[in-house]
Amino acid sequence: MMIVSARRQMGSSTPVLRAVAAATAIALVGCADNAGWDTVDAPAAEGVDLWIAQSRGEEIWAMGLEGTLVHYDGATWSRPEAELTSWPVIVAAPDSFWSNRLAEDQHFELLHSTDLVNWTWIDLAAETGLPITSSEILFAEGDSVWVRALTESSTFLLHTRGGDWSDLTPPQLADLGPVGVGGCRRADDDLWITASWRTFDDFTTSRSAHLEGATWTEADLPAGSHVLSCRPGELVAGSQDDLSLAPGWRVYRQDGAAWTEVEFAEEWRAVFDVAPAGAAGELWLLGWSQDLETRLAIPRIWRLDGQRARDTLGGDLGVEILEPRLNGVGALHAIATTDNGTTFAFGEDGLILEYLGH
Repeated sequence: MMIVSARRQMGSSTPVLRAVAAATAIALVGCADNAGWDTVDAPAAEGVDLWIAQSRGEEIWAMGLEGTLVHYDGATWSRPEAELTSWPVIVAAPDSFWSNRLAEDQHFELLHSTDLVNWTWIDLAAETGLPITSSEILFAEGDSVWVRALTESSTFLLHTRGGDWSDLTPPQLADLGPVGVGGCRRADDDLWITASWRTFDDFTTSRSAHLEGATWTEADLPAGSHVLSCRPGELVAGSQDDLSLAPGWRVYRQDGAAWTEVEFAEEWRAVFDVAPAGAAGELWLLGWSQDLETRLAIPRIWRLDGQRARDTLGGDLGVEILEPRLNGVGALHAIATTDNGTTFAFGEDGLILEYLGH
């Protein structure tokens, strides 16, 4: 099986990427040993560069930078009617959607919709009494919503269950000023939060906290890492080295109280999306590796089931990296799995791959 498409020049709206000139040919070649992936015929996705994917039950929502949504209902793909001026969209329930909007002052605002067409701005400054200048959605499940909110001097972690907003900022992060925040939510009383920022010498550093019950503690993670997956019975973390050094990305899994580094056959690599791949501890890792001689980025879909990550994509989908210090180059960007185990990978120009098994 061979797929050939034209890779378009990335614009300034893709901040972490610089790709080669338009119409660079790329080819994905499946081989007998890696025959589990095949293309999906989804006219609804044509022309959309799909960058984010989220599963909910048997459904999957994928979204492009242009604000276009593509929906899988368990059987067919469609492009639902939507009025989107924001990115990304998080589906909290069939009739509850959250998003961020870049305001005129270049700060983010929080939006909510029940139908993807009519959106309401959530004025967190008025609702909390905090001088909030920017807010971004982190997690949304039913009526439970977690938001990162910034003031001129601080970062807050806010939470609501449909009523008033509560300030649940970890004390471990309270003195950091305005910083980026990400994390992983297992439940409202069991989540991991990592704050990260650039130092004056241009290195990324981070600090993490774990909410267990009603108490925040310093998260016991490998140095510089953040949690990639936190399903019950599973904890997987990743860290990004100084990109002038191999391997670039490291992945760790927790075995009891100890952390063990996952083995990759590929030396120089990046991982930028994950999805469940079966029982707890089994994961899909989507990213790319670099051939240090040819300077080609080869998209990879690794399956982690133990202490070794095995590439299931194979083939030769290569794009020359003009800036090898930058992450994210490649034709595949996101991966998602439904509750019944159906897995799709998403990429440029409507490319959708489905894992059919071996």
